[in-house]
Amino acid sequence: MKEVTIGVYHQDCWGSGSSEKFEDSTATEKGPVIITKAPNGQNRVYCTMDVRFADNKQRDGYIKYANEHTLIKKANVLYKTDAKAIIAVAWEGSTSYGSIMDKDCVYTAPITQEKGGYETHTILTQKPNDLKNILNELEILGEVKIMKIKNNIETNNPYSLTNKQAQALRIARALGYYTWPRNVGLQELAESCGMTRRGFQENLRKAEAKVFPEFLNREMGL
Repeated sequence: MKEVTIGVYHQDCWGSGSSEKFEDSTATEKGPVIITKAPNGQNRVYCTMDVRFADNKQRDGYIKYANEHTLIKKANVLYKTDAKAIIAVAWEGSTSYGSIMDKDCVYTAPITQEKGGYETHTILTQKPNDLKNILNELEILGEVKIMKIKNNIETNNPYSLTNKQAQALRIARALGYYTWPRNVGLQELAESCGMTRRGFQENLRKAEAKVFPEFLNREMGL
């Protein structure tokens, strides 16, 4: 099992362009990323960015850049304060998400855009061929590099979860499904990893049926 951080520099991408133009900014995606098909056949991506800046001038310049970029169809500023903004963005074009989410791996950290134009993806995988295929597919979009790799990630699986069940549980936890009140519903969880609601729900329910009774018995004696 390996945890890998991959950096992707997209050619002609608004995200890579923004982190070059506003080099002191750091953008972190919040919540699920939703991908659909636009009428023109392009990928349409909906995401929310939490962006930090050196000052308010840079913040306002970033917002102007987002509103004027040709790939961005809509940029809605949800919140802004000193040197910070949360922006909901809808954009069209090539995307790295599909290359990663189609493989048997799972995100372990939010996607970020940082200085130098690189978009970073941190994933967990136990199949070297999947990692190789991901890198090959991402190279079509631009420059790709492995920024960090950790070996010997704990592989003990006391609950006998399948990869899909473990992935469903991790995504549900990471996106706030188990908070109160819930931050996200099953439909959004399914869309965040490119699955149908029914398929995701089945994996999640099977994972819960394995984990919760065993956990209560093992940890609490119930």
